[in-house]
Amino acid sequence: MSFSAGFNLLQLTSDDESFMRSLLGMFGNAFGEAQAYRANQPGADYLRQLLARDTFIALAALENGEVAGGLRHTNCKSSSRSAAKSTSTILPSRPSIGVKASRRH
Repeated sequence: MSFSAGFNLLQLTSDDESFMRSLLGMFGNAFGEAQAYRANQPGADYLRQLLARDTFIALAALENGEVAGGLRHTNCKSSSRSAAKSTSTILPSRPSIGVKASRRH
């Protein structure tokens, strides 16, 4: 999907490990934990498996082929409907647009 502002929106797949790593780096910067997010990234096999799951969605806003923002959403399956959990993280493409990153548990 392309936007007039020059962004392309990409739903990440198991082939997009490098974009996911860039997104993880952005999350670390947004949450003030850049070192932790960069030093403790999962291995390539795990990221490919994660991106292939139907319970995980990652979207990256690309500007000139680079990750400029994005979001990720996890839907945790459970045998009990009431115990199912869902979490999302959304980051703006530019910090100056006034949207703050948030975590929901």
